[in-house]
Order: sequence, then C-alpha cells, then structure tokens
Amino acid sequence: MDPKEFRNKTLLVVLERQAFPLTSYTKASSKQNASQVLSAQELSENDDFSTSLVLDPFLNFCTHKMNTRFRAPRVQKEELTRIITNFCIHQDYEKAYKQLTSGEWANVFFHIKSKVQLTKFKEHIIRYLRIFDKHSGFEILPCSRYSTENYMGAKVCATKNGARMNVYPI
Repeated sequence: MDPKEFRNKTLLVVLERQAFPLTSYTKASSKQNASQVLSAQELSENDDFSTSLVLDPFLNFCTHKMNTRFRAPRVQKEELTRIITNFCIHQDYEKAYKQLTSGEWANVFFHIKSKVQLTKFKEHIIRYLRIFDKHSGFEILPCSRYSTENYMGAKVCATKNGARMNVYPI
C-alpha cells in the first residue's frame, strides 16, 4: 500500500472515531446545510477566543493565535484559571461554559453573532474543555524545554497506557 494512501486511511479512521461531530470543519456536501460549515475566518476567531479563555490562563502564557491582530478579551486571568481548575474537579461542561462566557466582553461578542455561530463557538469551547476531562487519556502541561520559545511552551502527556495506533476519543 502506498504510504500516502495509508496515511489518508489512518486519518479517516481517526476522524470517524472522534466523539464530536466534524461536519463543522469540513467542506459542505450537497446534502449538508451550508449553515453547518464554518468559514476559515470563523474557525480562526473561535480558535483564538477558545485558546485565550481556556489554555492561556492555565499555561500562564499567551499561545500562538491564528489572527495576528487578535486581542484577547479583558478578563481576569486568575478568574479564568479558577474556572478551569474548578472544571477539572466538577467536570460540568455547561457550568464551565457559562462561567467562561459571562462578563462584559461576552455581551459585545455575542451581540453580533447569529445563533448558529454561537452554537459553533460553544462547541469549540467544549472541545478545548475536553483537554481537561478526567477521562481524556492525556493532559496538557507547561514545558520549558526549548530556548527558541524563551523556555515557554506546552506538552501533551498520556495518562493512560495504550498500544501503538490506539485512538482515544476526546
């Protein structure tokens, strides 16, 4: 079998086994509703907001953003860290989402979004919260290994034993 073909089949198997729907991030087929598809700009915006609300406070540094002009919402970093820490204990996605999206910045952000866009944003935040799920099979930790990044980075560490090519749904 051709290595490229093997890689594509492996990727397809991994994507099929994911616990969350991927239709939001794939090209719309003729049967899909066009409102289910995120544009590159929407994906970029959702990802930048999600990393700034969920990952950045936990890692204690600003991660790379897709939009070079992105400005993080003005939220107390300690408050976001507390929300993520509490989520690790209670594992209530709805409660964590409501806490993360409460505040003055959210009113401005949500005011200009449609219901479909808000649903996609919520799905994206929940995907990032799944990083901190007790049953995810991995965890994200700060890493100070690389000097080119000023010794600030992150690493993904497995928390479950597994065989090669195992797929753990998140």
